[in-house]
Amino acid sequence: MLKSQHLTPKFLGRRFLAMFCAIALPLPLVSCFNNKALLPLQAACDGEGLAEAAAYDPDATNPSIVALASHKGKTKVQGQYLAEDVTPAKTVAEAQLVACINFKEPTVVEKCTYIGAGASSIRRMGRKAEVKLVAAQTGQVLKTGLLLKEPETCPQSATFSQGQTDKTLNVDLKEFKDTLVAWIPTAIANADTSGTLTAEFLPLGQQCEVLTEAMQTDARWSGSSIEYGVINVTETDSELRVAVSMGQSNTEELLTEIADSRTALNAAPISYDQLATVKADFLENLASLEKSLTRFQELSQEAEAFANFTNGVNRQKLNPIGDETKTLAADIAEQSESMEELYKSTSSRCFDLKQMDP
Repeated sequence: MLKSQHLTPKFLGRRFLAMFCAIALPLPLVSCFNNKALLPLQAACDGEGLAEAAAYDPDATNPSIVALASHKGKTKVQGQYLAEDVTPAKTVAEAQLVACINFKEPTVVEKCTYIGAGASSIRRMGRKAEVKLVAAQTGQVLKTGLLLKEPETCPQSATFSQGQTDKTLNVDLKEFKDTLVAWIPTAIANADTSGTLTAEFLPLGQQCEVLTEAMQTDARWSGSSIEYGVINVTETDSELRVAVSMGQSNTEELLTEIADSRTALNAAPISYDQLATVKADFLENLASLEKSLTRFQELSQEAEAFANFTNGVNRQKLNPIGDETKTLAADIAEQSESMEELYKSTSSRCFDLKQMDP
């Protein structure tokens, strides 16, 4: 009599994996190769590199990559973090790049206290993941990032068991998957081969402070400053000359402010993804404001020829120039207000981010 074979979950998993590999399902949906054989690439994450790995070609359309995730001292190959359009390396010899992911332990981001039968509280526990893209053969750092996940907000009311005084809201590591799947191809596309990047991560609170300091530019008040340079042909000759002069001097000062702020922002070592987005948005706002101010400066210089003591004031020539300065002034006010709002919202976020630091 034939005996029935009992398949354990582990045995079933191997059977299914063999079947999937046989029909050649695309990677990284199924890992059909020896993951452990890729673990020596951790040397690249540690900055040492691996001589037998493939040389990284910055011009390659889709360089092969391995994702290694570390948590509580253990490192695993994580093909699930590689998007479908990324080429996973099957062997060390194929690997040009390594995405190194280091999951940090949870930290308290907020403590919510509830009143009732007894003093009880809920702690919201956030998680960070330090990520970097490195060249497998050399260990050179090509991109760094700091990803942050927070749990849902504290409820308005909560139920506690008899004698229970504390609850926690946590973030599962699985919640990082979509963020990492998006971050890795972006990092590959924007890899920095200059050799100047380091693997050091500033604390979140310090990153926020460095960023907001770089955002503290007088250009945020360009709207109120540029009003003095608006040309209104109904004004007196002396008032028109003052407006022309103020338009030139104020735009010059503001353009210098923008240049200084851009330099400070570009130098700010921001790795946290959300702050990096703020940095990019602020730089984009600076560029738009710079374009408007440059045009305003050009108009003020043109107007000087029609509002001077030598030739007098030609209101007919000044009229179209004045109309354009009014339109630009409105645009500049809107642009600077947007920058100010971005600065304020980022500044208010710094306190919360400091809570995430050890």
